[in-house]
Amino acid sequence: MTARAFLMLIAIAVSIIGIGGSAMAQRDITDNCKGNPGVDWDIQIGACTAAIQSGRWRGKNLDWAFINRGMVYSAKGEYDRAITDYNQAIKLNPSSSKAYNNRANAYYRKGEYARAIPDYDRALKIDPNFTTARNNRAEAVKMLNQ
Repeated sequence: MTARAFLMLIAIAVSIIGIGGSAMAQRDITDNCKGNPGVDWDIQIGACTAAIQSGRWRGKNLDWAFINRGMVYSAKGEYDRAITDYNQAIKLNPSSSKAYNNRANAYYRKGEYARAIPDYDRALKIDPNFTTARNNRAEAVKMLNQ
């Protein structure tokens, strides 16, 4: 084998490893950005942030990363940061009943029941069968003593 052929094989191997490493990194991002209580919150925030900044997803295809990062912020009690992420998810995908429901949940947890109800209403308008949003809305109304 000539030196040139050997160097070509090395270059191909490095290229394949790089592609595989990139695919693995992308999989780690999506695996670790799921709002999963079994994964450290800060790892999830980092993975979601990496997904957002990666440029791999755009528009409606990126709302999941903001929703999932918002879920982690909410779980950590950082409701304002969660609301900011849900706002961004709604901006990217105004038909996401999950984003409206989750933003309403963050308002609810902050004790802002009157702000939560319109988001639950919007989630239900988008998906009338979203029973979780219906139940959450009922709890918010109950908290307002209505």
